[in-house]
Amino acid sequence: MQRLNNIYYQIKKNTKLSIVLVITFLINACGGSSGSSSTPADDFSVSIGQTFHSTLPGAIAGNQPYIFSVINAPAEFTLLDASNGRFSYFSTENSGEQVINYRYSDSQTQLVDKTITLKMKDDPLFSQQWHLQNTGQKAFAFYAGTAGEDINLTQTIKEGIDGSGITVAVVDGGLEIAHEDLQPNIVSGSRDFVGGDSDPTPASISDFHGTAVAGIIASKGWNDLGGRGVAPNANLIGFNYLSAQSLANFTASHGGGENTARIYNMSYGVNYIEPQGGGHNDSELAHIEDQVINSNLFDGLGRFYIKASGNGFDRIYFNETNYQRSASSELPFQNSNQSPFNAYGYTTVVSAINAAGDIASYSTWGSNVFISAPGGEYGSATSNTLLVNNNEAEGSEPAIITTDRSGCNSGISRSSSFSSVTRYPFLSGIHALNPQCNYSNVMNGTSAATPIISGAIALILDANPALDWREVRHILLTTAEKVQDGQGGDADDELTVGSSSFVVHDGWVPNDASYSYNNKFGFGRVNVDAAVAAAKAWNTDLGTFNNIGWIDSGALTQSIPNNSTTGAFDETTITSSLTVEMVQVRLTATHERIQDLAIVLISPAGTESIIMTPNNSFLGNQIPNVQDVTGYNDTLMLSHAFYGESANGIWKIKLVDTSGATISYLRGSSTLNVSDNSTPGILTNWKIRVLGH
Repeated sequence: MQRLNNIYYQIKKNTKLSIVLVITFLINACGGSSGSSSTPADDFSVSIGQTFHSTLPGAIAGNQPYIFSVINAPAEFTLLDASNGRFSYFSTENSGEQVINYRYSDSQTQLVDKTITLKMKDDPLFSQQWHLQNTGQKAFAFYAGTAGEDINLTQTIKEGIDGSGITVAVVDGGLEIAHEDLQPNIVSGSRDFVGGDSDPTPASISDFHGTAVAGIIASKGWNDLGGRGVAPNANLIGFNYLSAQSLANFTASHGGGENTARIYNMSYGVNYIEPQGGGHNDSELAHIEDQVINSNLFDGLGRFYIKASGNGFDRIYFNETNYQRSASSELPFQNSNQSPFNAYGYTTVVSAINAAGDIASYSTWGSNVFISAPGGEYGSATSNTLLVNNNEAEGSEPAIITTDRSGCNSGISRSSSFSSVTRYPFLSGIHALNPQCNYSNVMNGTSAATPIISGAIALILDANPALDWREVRHILLTTAEKVQDGQGGDADDELTVGSSSFVVHDGWVPNDASYSYNNKFGFGRVNVDAAVAAAKAWNTDLGTFNNIGWIDSGALTQSIPNNSTTGAFDETTITSSLTVEMVQVRLTATHERIQDLAIVLISPAGTESIIMTPNNSFLGNQIPNVQDVTGYNDTLMLSHAFYGESANGIWKIKLVDTSGATISYLRGSSTLNVSDNSTPGILTNWKIRVLGH
């Protein structure tokens, strides 16, 4: 099992930004005796970026009517009601101090003048958190991002929606619950499976991953420390499941035994080098399904399991060995559907985008990706220092700023890979904004994109806690932003197969229900403001969730022609009128070199979804000391591309062998040459299941 952060390691499976109103009372008795007196100040805590409402201090003598007026004030200050001094203040800038002079009168005192001073606090790193508000900043990297390429949550924060009351569980290798910028949001419910207590802080001082993930979700905002989480007032709990993996610990860390968390962040996964059969992790998957649809949990509203798609676009690690293609490709080496967890349907799978709005250089993708979010690149402060995916720039583009393990002798700062002051000055302990090395600017991966979606869902539930799991997902997909990236997000990718061209990535595909889907981005990049607005206005009935059960093709003997777009083809008829929310396939096919196979699913409306791309990392039958792989064996795959269409009609599947040449792979420092299959493959069985309403 590998944690899905590009800069991390492989694990094998066996208080708000405040404006303090310091108030000085200068009382002038007009028409009477003169003089002045001082009254203790009222303290107001106001978050920059949020609209604050309060009342101007005034004498309360009897029940006399008042007339308030402001003598001078900045544009951000508005007197809402002159009869009671009610005002609002909104600013997105830290302007130091603002002095506001106002006066009021009543029937007993002709005129009273007063002054309030607004003193502002800040999150010192917020201005560099491009994923929250992208102004084209560098986030301490060499290259800048592109203004506007962010999750769009300014209006949500302005309205004071910050995740209050929603608990998010970080399931990872551990979580430093005493971190200065996390501790205020930590609540009871964490588990340490190693030490048997309630403190999941990792034993290894180099283990930063879960702490970084938690910071992206819910670093405390407006407290003069670090940055800000997506949901800066959400509750956090942590489970160090990855440090003590067992079925019992999986169950306990993913909702069993405690009922406080509504959202579970799963920034982890497995690199598979052979297809998994239908029985893979059935107990774990059944537990997830129960927690999502169990009517006894949260009044039947369900829990959320947010899952990283993977970081295997160009390479994967298996048994501590690096595997990658010897030639570059527009297709992912690790397709998201290679993981059964990602294909299960009850997990919300997330791919990653960088600060320029492109698909991130490492991001795994496939037809089960539901939504995308910023994950960044590698954050080096120098150019030409790190070659990533044959692109020098990507190593020096912004990563995600978040919490690191506390101190310069732990976390990322401790790693020799990031000890260069030239490349990573923010991590060195000499940077004025990070002298204790409590924060990092190099967190990336779908591990970083996933907690952004977890935080976004916390904001949606803060706005409308009565939403169930399907309603939230519907809101996310209908409000997501259609990313038009520079790496083919809006264009097809083609291979030459035999003498013909074959499309292996469709770009944005509109379906018969007027939804558009893209294997790279799912339904698009999360748009928090639009999602929260939709949550507040929600009045839609999605109907009762159901599925048609598995429809089995029976035994087949369909030959798969080698290196030919003709492919193997089969179809089945579904008579249900269910409206599609997701479609699953279980595939069985023999093939000596299954990484050649492209698998296409076609709906009755004619919408095509490529549920498996070729040139992938299913190399099991070519790797020494690994069980021989003869093809797919009841292997689960998922597509979201048909959302909203009718299930009724003829569904088709097509398997295309896309290559007849010898293919070379890099296995560590050696080259692995794989000859073409000697005989054509055979489609022997497939099953289809539609889930929807």
